[in-house]
Amino acid sequence: MSRAEHTITIRRPAGEVFAFITDPANTPLWQPSVVDVRRLTDAPIVAGSRFVEVRRLLGRSVESVFEVTDLDPPHRSAVTVVDGPITGHASYALREIPDGTELRFAYQMDAAGVFKVAEQLVTRLLVREFDASLGHLKDLLEARIGGATPSPGTPHDLP
Repeated sequence: MSRAEHTITIRRPAGEVFAFITDPANTPLWQPSVVDVRRLTDAPIVAGSRFVEVRRLLGRSVESVFEVTDLDPPHRSAVTVVDGPITGHASYALREIPDGTELRFAYQMDAAGVFKVAEQLVTRLLVREFDASLGHLKDLLEARIGGATPSPGTPHDLP
């Protein structure tokens, strides 16, 4: 089992950051390896809500089912992978600070099947990807103008 934690400061209110990261439809906007997310349960998102995430990993399309296990807006959120080749748990903890929001992302994962053989490589790739994704999230949210999120690759002015 692998574990990691990342912390980043985003110059936006915690409520805005929380709303963005807990909406599965936004995941492909800030996590480049995620190619699709589909809800399996109706809105609104609550503890017990499920969704399918499709991610490109090591040249393969990997499908996982996530379940929301904790939701306390705008302070924390957590999901557990209930089905997929890489199982685990991920959580977000948000804290208001004078310059915006401190976001802590922690996860633990356990690979199975073909990914078990390459677990150390997968772990290194995911750690690098999550670092980059959080940086991308920061850029997206800090570039928000009037509440609208720019499309990926669209030039925008910082506020």
